[in-house]
Amino acid sequence: MITLTRYLYYPLAVALAALVVIEAGEAERLAQAAAEMQSLAGSTRLAWAELLERLSLSLYSGASDLKQAYGALIGASRDAAGQVEHGALAFAVLSLLQLAWVAWSARGRSRVFAWHLNLVALVAFAVGIAAPMLTVVAYADVPVLGEVVLRYEAKSICSTTAALADDGNWLLAGLIAGFSILVPLLKVALVVCAVQSMRPVTRERSLGALHALGKWSMADVFVVAVLVAYLALDKDVHGRAALGVGLYFFLAYCLLSMLASHWAARRSS
Repeated sequence: MITLTRYLYYPLAVALAALVVIEAGEAERLAQAAAEMQSLAGSTRLAWAELLERLSLSLYSGASDLKQAYGALIGASRDAAGQVEHGALAFAVLSLLQLAWVAWSARGRSRVFAWHLNLVALVAFAVGIAAPMLTVVAYADVPVLGEVVLRYEAKSICSTTAALADDGNWLLAGLIAGFSILVPLLKVALVVCAVQSMRPVTRERSLGALHALGKWSMADVFVVAVLVAYLALDKDVHGRAALGVGLYFFLAYCLLSMLASHWAARRSS
């Protein structure tokens, strides 16, 4: 019965992870649409619409309609972002309760605890690479038009890799995919081998591979690079930057993966 209850967490965790990814994508899509309305073309269109509305003594309501549509996009984007925050918070609380329950019920059995740490890390990793990590907005103050958005980008690991591949930057795409996607998945697989294999030789080889792979893992470096980019861009007078939920999930994966490796090593000690 205890073994069964340990796995009741995972269907709900996967559902919450899917909710976070879907709502994060929807929030960014709506924010992108709002940014396009603030682009040079959109701002010019609004300026002409305001002029026509004034000249027609408000018989023409094009400017009011555009502003109402913009407000609706912003409101919908904030609602989706709120759903993302609630889903992420629910996932964090549920995961902490799960790990606390496993730690208590396992009663010091490092193999069981490492196994569940690894599974939770895998779910967090899936969200971390799919959800946006960093959103960058570049803007300028244009006479008459006001603040104009010159560029709006929301990037996740998967979308960045795909964009680089589409542009023909196969080397960079391969490096990001290798160090940020394939290597973490390999670490997850090695932890599984280390905690589930009944053969001491397989366990020792898996732990040795984990130790060697840790020297080449760039996941933590990638997180630091995103944070540095955020801090640099956030101080730019012509730009804004915001951290996305994907970064927090990827950071959670990094921490949980290190703990899983540690407890997997304890199993063989």
